[in-house]
Amino acid sequence: FIEQLPIVIANENEIAKLSNLSKKQLELAMRFSKVKDKHVDERTKTVDEIKYNDGQINEVVYKIYGVTDNERTIIETSIK
Repeated sequence: FIEQLPIVIANENEIAKLSNLSKKQLELAMRFSKVKDKHVDERTKTVDEIKYNDGQINEVVYKIYGVTDNERTIIETSIK
Protein backbone atom coordinates (compact mmCIF):
# COMPACT_ATOMS: atom_id res chain seq x y z
CA PHE A 1 0.00 0.00 0.00
CA ILE A 2 2.69 2.51 0.95
CA GLU A 3 4.44 2.11 -2.39
CA GLN A 4 1.37 3.66 -4.04
CA LEU A 5 1.81 6.96 -2.20
CA PRO A 6 3.37 9.78 -4.24
CA ILE A 7 6.49 10.21 -2.12
CA VAL A 8 9.14 12.39 -3.70
CA ILE A 9 12.68 12.63 -2.41
CA ALA A 10 13.79 16.26 -2.32
CA ASN A 11 17.29 17.24 -3.37
CA GLU A 12 19.82 18.62 -0.87
CA ASN A 13 19.05 22.24 -1.73
CA GLU A 14 15.30 21.73 -1.24
CA ILE A 15 15.88 19.90 2.03
CA ALA A 16 18.10 22.72 3.31
CA LYS A 17 15.57 25.35 2.27
CA LEU A 18 12.69 23.50 3.95
CA SER A 19 14.79 23.01 7.07
CA ASN A 20 15.61 26.72 7.29
CA LEU A 21 12.02 27.75 6.64
CA SER A 22 10.77 25.28 9.26
CA LYS A 23 13.20 26.64 11.84
CA LYS A 24 12.05 30.17 11.01
CA GLN A 25 8.42 29.10 11.43
CA LEU A 26 9.18 27.67 14.87
CA GLU A 27 10.96 30.88 15.88
CA LEU A 28 8.00 32.94 14.70
CA ALA A 29 5.55 30.71 16.57
CA MET A 30 7.58 31.13 19.76
CA ARG A 31 7.69 34.91 19.26
CA PHE A 32 3.94 34.95 18.68
CA SER A 33 3.27 32.99 21.87
CA LYS A 34 5.35 35.47 23.87
CA VAL A 35 3.75 38.57 22.36
CA LYS A 36 0.11 37.48 22.61
CA ASP A 37 -2.04 40.56 23.20
CA LYS A 38 0.65 42.71 24.81
CA HIS A 39 1.84 44.49 21.70
CA VAL A 40 -0.74 44.57 18.94
CA ASP A 41 1.67 45.96 16.33
CA GLU A 42 4.27 43.28 17.06
CA ARG A 43 1.61 40.58 17.03
CA THR A 44 0.28 41.75 13.66
CA LYS A 45 3.79 41.86 12.23
CA THR A 46 4.51 38.35 13.51
CA VAL A 47 1.27 36.96 12.06
CA ASP A 48 2.15 38.50 8.69
CA GLU A 49 5.63 36.93 8.85
CA ILE A 50 4.13 33.54 9.74
CA LYS A 51 1.77 33.72 6.75
CA TYR A 52 4.57 34.75 4.42
CA ASN A 53 6.90 32.01 5.67
CA ASP A 54 4.10 29.45 5.36
CA GLY A 55 3.67 30.51 1.74
CA GLN A 56 7.41 30.07 1.16
CA ILE A 57 7.21 26.53 2.55
CA ASN A 58 4.27 25.79 0.26
CA GLU A 59 6.22 27.08 -2.75
CA VAL A 60 9.09 24.68 -2.07
CA VAL A 61 6.73 21.74 -1.60
CA TYR A 62 4.82 22.62 -4.79
CA LYS A 63 8.11 22.70 -6.67
CA ILE A 64 9.27 19.37 -5.23
CA TYR A 65 6.02 17.69 -6.27
CA GLY A 66 5.74 19.48 -9.61
CA VAL A 67 2.36 20.95 -8.75
CA THR A 68 0.87 22.86 -11.68
CA ASP A 69 -0.81 26.26 -11.38
CA ASN A 70 -4.20 24.60 -11.81
CA GLU A 71 -3.46 22.02 -9.10
CA ARG A 72 -2.18 24.79 -6.83
CA THR A 73 -5.43 26.70 -7.24
CA ILE A 74 -7.40 23.58 -6.34
CA ILE A 75 -5.23 22.94 -3.27
CA GLU A 76 -5.35 26.51 -2.00
CA THR A 77 -9.08 26.86 -2.60
CA SER A 78 -9.81 23.61 -0.75
CA ILE A 79 -7.92 24.65 2.41
CA LYS A 80 -9.55 28.04 2.89
